[in-house]
Amino acid sequence: MREQEVTFRQLDDLLARVRVTQQRPWYRARLLGTDSVGSPAELRVLRAVETRSVGGGQPAIREVAEELALEHSSASRAVDAVVRKGLVAKSPAVHDSRRAILSLTDAGRRALAVTTQRRMTLFVEATRGWDPDDVARLTGLLGRLADDLDSLEPDHGD
Repeated sequence: MREQEVTFRQLDDLLARVRVTQQRPWYRARLLGTDSVGSPAELRVLRAVETRSVGGGQPAIREVAEELALEHSSASRAVDAVVRKGLVAKSPAVHDSRRAILSLTDAGRRALAVTTQRRMTLFVEATRGWDPDDVARLTGLLGRLADDLDSLEPDHGD
């Protein structure tokens, strides 16, 4: 196997290892805490609503589905779950009453803030002893990789 193939295999293995670690019970317990701020799936919905709201965006279920790479029906069920918990509010769109605009409630913002802080604490602990330049370099390179992978999507940018 060529050196570059070995490197790409290692990269793929490491990315998979990070994903698996984030699914482990100890990680989920640290992230979610004992105050039941929501499941990881619900938190992803909250993050999608927050992300798509930046700059005055008015996310609907379609945008959540796109953000999370879900089918519309799966996104709809996920959104309904966080609406029932009072973490997201639905309101009719001004120009299209069939479309529901999603927004985080105060409880949703608090839940997202708490788990974001917990996630940051985990990263700080994991990188304790790292040079800050290494953390910045890793962040930049992962951002670049994510952007380049996104650009491979056939309809990307359309």
